[in-house]
Amino acid sequence: MKITGAIFDLDGTLVDSMKIWDVLPGKVVRSFGAEPTDDLAYQLAAMDKQEAADYMIETFLLPCTREEVLNRVNELVDEEYSSIVPLKKGADVLLEFLHSNKIPCSIATASEVSQAEQAMKRLGQWECFQFVLSCMQCGSKSSPQIYYQAAERMGTAPEQTLVFEDALHAAQTAKKAGFVVVGVFDPSSAADEQKMRAVCDFYLPSLDDPMFLNQLEQMI
Repeated sequence: MKITGAIFDLDGTLVDSMKIWDVLPGKVVRSFGAEPTDDLAYQLAAMDKQEAADYMIETFLLPCTREEVLNRVNELVDEEYSSIVPLKKGADVLLEFLHSNKIPCSIATASEVSQAEQAMKRLGQWECFQFVLSCMQCGSKSSPQIYYQAAERMGTAPEQTLVFEDALHAAQTAKKAGFVVVGVFDPSSAADEQKMRAVCDFYLPSLDDPMFLNQLEQMI
């Protein structure tokens, strides 16, 4: 197996931000005068932001438009990405390894392009990436289009491209599309660990896992 490119999810994979997204939907619903259900974040997990906004409006009868919901979401999270959200453990080590070996990398995220770019610049990792693609433009990760577009822009074939994901539904999509999938542990998806291990080609307790780095060195 030869690896010529890498696509990274952002939230829960590159940055430790899933706690934000666990509580954010409830904050949005309450800000429009309704009371969310306890499982709201789970219900929204496989949706892109536009789908999630529509779901919240329809489910909780929110007195607002999709655009107003999306604006509220961005208001709440912009500061987190620009000044607070930290890297996941080992991300800097892995990114430096790929960058030094001239492996092109990109980000495919449900977050906004600007939020991913802000976070990576603040954390000193932006030079490791060629670009960011967002589900806001490419559709949710229930479809492989965001991965195909990223691979095409990097000039890499799916079977030679790593996809790093912490979420089961996204890992399943990438695997079915022919990518080499690397599952990344995150506490928010710990309940799916065994299913992730069954789906993914590799599963990492942290991004700087020595065994994985040794294997990767043989593939580039």
